[in-house]
Amino acid sequence: MSNILSQSLVDQLWAEYQVNQNTAKIAAKYRISEKTVRRYRRTLNWDERLRKIREQAQVQIDQDSTKRMAENLMLLRGAKKVYASTLIGSAKTLCPHCNKEVIVPIPRIKAKLGDIEKLIRCEEMVLHPRQQASPLPVGSDLGEEGDLDE
Repeated sequence: MSNILSQSLVDQLWAEYQVNQNTAKIAAKYRISEKTVRRYRRTLNWDERLRKIREQAQVQIDQDSTKRMAENLMLLRGAKKVYASTLIGSAKTLCPHCNKEVIVPIPRIKAKLGDIEKLIRCEEMVLHPRQQASPLPVGSDLGEEGDLDE
């Protein structure tokens, strides 16, 4: 004899199946036959539905990761440009009046070459998260005896 379950119980079984795909545990939890749980799994295509849900979730995760990576890169590149400009004392920008590229003097602040190198390492880590960023000497160590001259 087939057991016909209420829609709310079937929905609960489906919700449980999404978390735990063990039909025996689901049957025991809801005190119904494992055969009944397997039948609903098969007739309602729970495995296929779950696969599609996971695929959609992975696509969303990938899109979110890509967006965060792009935002981080924009921030890093902007910071790198500011630090580089402070080191050379000027920067290229667009004139607000004529929209031509002009060189604007920037007051020098205490920016070190090491700061830019750290930003470059961060940029490499964002672009290649599975690879380790290439080791660069720290700016405060540049020019000190024995560090790079060996």
